[in-house]
Amino acid sequence: ATRRDIPCIFRVTASLLGAPSKTSSLLILTENENEKRKWVGILEGLQSILHKNRLRNQVVHVPLEAYDSSLPLIKAVLTAAIVDADRIAVGLEEGLYVIEVTRDVIVRAADCKKVHQIELAPREKIVILLCGRNHHVHLYPWSSLDGAEGSFDIKLPETKGCQLMATAALKRNSGTCLFVAVKRLILCYEIQRTKPFHRKFNELVAPGSVQCLAVLRDRLCVGYPSGFCLLSIQGDGQPLNLVNPNDPSLAFLSQQSFDALCAVELESEEYLLCFSHMGLYVDPQGRRARAQELMWPAAPVACCSPTHVTVYSEYGVDVFDVRTMEWVQTIGLRRVRRPLNSEGTLNLLNCEPPRLIYFKSKFSGAVLNVPDTSDNSKKQMLRTRSKRRFVFKVPEEERLQQRREMLRDPELRSKMISNPTNFNHVAHMGPGDGMQVLMDLPLVRARPGWGGQGIPSSPPCSGSRVG
Repeated sequence: ATRRDIPCIFRVTASLLGAPSKTSSLLILTENENEKRKWVGILEGLQSILHKNRLRNQVVHVPLEAYDSSLPLIKAVLTAAIVDADRIAVGLEEGLYVIEVTRDVIVRAADCKKVHQIELAPREKIVILLCGRNHHVHLYPWSSLDGAEGSFDIKLPETKGCQLMATAALKRNSGTCLFVAVKRLILCYEIQRTKPFHRKFNELVAPGSVQCLAVLRDRLCVGYPSGFCLLSIQGDGQPLNLVNPNDPSLAFLSQQSFDALCAVELESEEYLLCFSHMGLYVDPQGRRARAQELMWPAAPVACCSPTHVTVYSEYGVDVFDVRTMEWVQTIGLRRVRRPLNSEGTLNLLNCEPPRLIYFKSKFSGAVLNVPDTSDNSKKQMLRTRSKRRFVFKVPEEERLQQRREMLRDPELRSKMISNPTNFNHVAHMGPGDGMQVLMDLPLVRARPGWGGQGIPSSPPCSGSRVG
């Protein structure tokens, strides 16, 4: 900046993801000093309004780093799923891997190529993958997540060209159902515990090429360009168009193609239909239910709705309350392109290095045990006796070198020495105090673990110790 520019610059600082916590500052150049004072005044005024009105915290998602960003697999992740509180399954070009986040163990679960989507059927102990050059659906045993050699790999031939799939446990049937979209065709399967592990029970046809799938109250909600409909999964009823062609206020949808992102069913017998340009509220007959529309702050690239509508764009992640239509949160992660799973809990932040981000819900609590991470980690993937299991840790030589460096640094060395524990202050001894002070101290009645003269046989604390 030139000398003339310096008085026209102000700084905005925000917190960043990472360990230890860091901040990022953005320098903003205005046309003149008056313009700078105006914008600084506006920002300070907003801050004052927030403090004055004591607005309640409406945060929905708390972004956390799910695992150490130095793991080489993370930069290549295409899709992911949370297996349980301690494991994440990640799909890559080279196959399916499982990260045991609390044990630093990496498992090569399946050797299939280019995993596009992962769905899990824990009741039936089946892992469902959309993978391969031709986008087929494959079924794998649950034991493969532990590194066991797969006893089967079942490819569903008629799923070739699948663009997406969804799973759900229906009320009428306690088992898991799998829905596979191939252009306009939707194949319906029941996943089973025993061979052949699947049974196709229906085929459905959508009005257009399927862009999103969800199960709403035992009916399949299908999104396609400029429309949504509800289909009977068993095929015993008529499709219900959620965009009523007789409603003139919705006629604009048929005049231009809008991508269908997701649909949400509300308790008020309304549906929120999220398109690429706006969100519309309709009643069960597909007529407009609210005059007001949800307008997105930026063009969305993806959308998901576990509890709130979460909209992904080039500029960040925005969260909306579907009942009140309030814009309640913005997560300023500009390089999160789209969620890695259908719930939106796992995301890839395309920074340097790429980071696997977990959105912890303020409402449902933690689904994943997030470990402590470090930006300066020197961990490496090391082989074990099993060819399918690796450990991700600091090599022994590197660990010893780090320890030597710590011992040379007084500040780091002090962190290795623990504070006193199980200790009571009896008397202060200065430089002039001698053994007579110890002799004058009252003796303590002997008890288990103590010497007969009232002196601990193993001192609880003698200064400090190396932890």
